[in-house]
Amino acid sequence: MKQKRVVVSALILLFIWVIIVTAVSTWQQVNNNGFGDLQASEVSAVEPFGDYLYAGTSNATNSARIFRSPDGLTWTPVIDPGFGNPHDTAPLAILDMLVFNGYLYASTGRGNAAQIWRTVDGVNWARVVNAGFGDPDIVNITVLAEFNGLIYAGATHSITGAQIWRSFTGDSNSWTQVAPSAAGTSAAGVTGFAVFDGALYAAVEFEDGSPVQIWRSFGGDWTAVMTNGFGNSNTVFAGGMAEFSGYLYVGAGNTVHGAQLWRSGDGTNWTQVINLGFGGADNEKAELVYTFQNQLYVSEKNLSTGLAIWRSSDGLILEQANLDGFGDSENINTNWSNATANFLNQLYVGTTNAIDGGELWQQEQPFGVDLSPNATLQGAAGQIVTYTLSVTNTGKMIDTFNLGVAGNSWVTELSAPSIVLAPGSSSTFTVAVTIPSYVSSGTADIVTLTATSQGNLAINDSVTLTTQCLEQAWRISLPLVIRTVFSKQP
Repeated sequence: MKQKRVVVSALILLFIWVIIVTAVSTWQQVNNNGFGDLQASEVSAVEPFGDYLYAGTSNATNSARIFRSPDGLTWTPVIDPGFGNPHDTAPLAILDMLVFNGYLYASTGRGNAAQIWRTVDGVNWARVVNAGFGDPDIVNITVLAEFNGLIYAGATHSITGAQIWRSFTGDSNSWTQVAPSAAGTSAAGVTGFAVFDGALYAAVEFEDGSPVQIWRSFGGDWTAVMTNGFGNSNTVFAGGMAEFSGYLYVGAGNTVHGAQLWRSGDGTNWTQVINLGFGGADNEKAELVYTFQNQLYVSEKNLSTGLAIWRSSDGLILEQANLDGFGDSENINTNWSNATANFLNQLYVGTTNAIDGGELWQQEQPFGVDLSPNATLQGAAGQIVTYTLSVTNTGKMIDTFNLGVAGNSWVTELSAPSIVLAPGSSSTFTVAVTIPSYVSSGTADIVTLTATSQGNLAINDSVTLTTQCLEQAWRISLPLVIRTVFSKQP
């Protein structure tokens, strides 16, 4: 009897372990380590542009490169190392990328004076900011943002502190400094931008270990709305920022308590969401803060077990969304929110891996749906036209799909309000449209039919059904000869 209980307990533990692993291991690596160069220790920036996903690297030995992919899986380089510049001017890292006014912009740093490059076609690049806006002590242009029709750049000055620059066009010689660099007494940089409640916010981190700050601008002057590390002088690391469900979130790190996540409903008063380093003493700071498909994603740097990614549907309760380090403890962190992107409804995260080369990971979406086909049918006034459609679960989990109609004027009825499907399976259902008896020939009604995943309400697919009234009912009921005679009467 005791042995049987042991076996049952083991099976229960195994079942729980399978559920946990299934929940967190829905990721796949989509690049060769370092894109084939192990010296490329980080995939430091990721951004969609046009029909491609672009990924920039950090490489202290061979200079930065940018690659692109049409599907997130197959990659080709679009620049030579360091944009083909000589070693003393070649950028060593792509720190951020942003789409602005039809161009893809890339900012650089971590060696030589910082630069900004842009492209209109993804292949031919031109430099629009050279040598740190003319100051070689500007060594990093860390983050880019768009706000009120302008492009903003957060910069690190190696002597006087953090700076913010902006431009109406992004062109060369059009950039002006809009935030003073005297906010601190040492080198400092901007780690994240976010637009929230009509203002642009910036998170600022200091290299001398001063407490982090939050700056804000409504389009004019910049003011510091938080200067004391959220009330704790040991909170010296800042991370990315994002708006989620009416709050502004920012990642941070405390030298005593580890990774932290803070939020504010007004940009001034802040509340800590996570205490004590996400439950681990080795979790140094929260870096990635990103909104994807109605969920908030947050990553934490961990030099021991590798970075962890957490997600939340309410901004308060977080669950881990990956295996530590994606199964490799050398994947220790990600470049704030800069190496995160949404491409083709998939989430991508780039990592730092100094041993094997930077990696790029794609979250394999656990939920997916395909609804088909679009269709057009005809019928007489007063008739009921019936469509047969198919819904397929393209995700990896059993799911329930809610069916709904919108935009129709005529009575439209579904054979079922929802359908439950196993992964990869399909089912058919019918949609009945009643053509009113009073409508004239040639009249049409269009309905949009949507299937929505209950597992993730952001996942849905839609088709349009167009129903046309062919003829009035009384005309169709008459013999063809009589109809022909009537039709010839003056």
